[in-house]
Amino acid sequence: GLVNLGNTCFFNSVMQNLLAVRYLKDYFLNPVAGGASEGPLTSALRRFFLEINGDNLEAFSGNAKKRHRDYTTYNPKGLFGALCSKSSRFSGYHQQDSHELLRCLLDGLQVEGKHKESEEKNSTNGKEDHTFVDHLFGGQFASTVTCCECGHSSSVLEPFLDVSLPIPFITAKSLEGCLQAFTKLEVLSGENAWGCDNCTRRKATKRLVIRKAPPVLTVHLKRFAQDMRGRLSKLTGHVAFDELLNLSPFLSASRDGGLYRLVGVVEHSGTMKGGHYVAFVRGGSAGDGKENFWYYISDSDVRRTTLDQVLRSEAYLLFYE
Repeated sequence: GLVNLGNTCFFNSVMQNLLAVRYLKDYFLNPVAGGASEGPLTSALRRFFLEINGDNLEAFSGNAKKRHRDYTTYNPKGLFGALCSKSSRFSGYHQQDSHELLRCLLDGLQVEGKHKESEEKNSTNGKEDHTFVDHLFGGQFASTVTCCECGHSSSVLEPFLDVSLPIPFITAKSLEGCLQAFTKLEVLSGENAWGCDNCTRRKATKRLVIRKAPPVLTVHLKRFAQDMRGRLSKLTGHVAFDELLNLSPFLSASRDGGLYRLVGVVEHSGTMKGGHYVAFVRGGSAGDGKENFWYYISDSDVRRTTLDQVLRSEAYLLFYE
């Protein structure tokens, strides 16, 4: 478990999910991937992974606390401090949003990775490369507008680090339903009309698909909404999701694959004014006999749970790989 430093459940729940991502674990436990040119946030996250995945957690400098039941509790103050240095909005131990925390973390790692990349570019003959964040979490949307008259089309590509989905509860109460609504064909007319470069006609259709699916797919279900008066509210209710996700119906026609397995979930309970984040994560790794074990983690409280219980949670963030 992780020590709650003061309203930091939003941070702890995300970090427990990232610890369960096999690709991230492989990267940070690989000594070749590190280096003196790593930024402070990347270095702090690597130390976080190394200490928690060490053979003897208690051997590390004061971060391991007393055992809570059968699990060791770890103090993540070093990593949280490094993150607050990047973004002061998380300082002060106030309640925060776990999705915003994840985006800030990935953006910070991405910036440090690009800085490291620019320093090492001479050793790679100037060849541009992507950061490990891009490699693991980076996907790409393709938005295509097609003229209804002549068939001329225009596409715009947009990178993403997570897929942020509105929840149309009236028409969709499942993850697949949210994806279908997100990628459905849209008719552009009236105020939203499009001017065709080929025939100058205005009526067109627009379709958003996933052109590139990342190794680690993070889905954000937009449970916090703002009305016309600027008032925030939370959308409650279960959005059904499965252990396996087939993304192929939402990929470009030329793309193969798209089958994912659930790694973890962040759940928010409570209201906009006050609530609590917990994590559900798959434990172990392939071959150790524990890869099908699931755990419920609320800060320092760690308990075995079942997949059925995980699938009944009111997910806010979903991690697939």
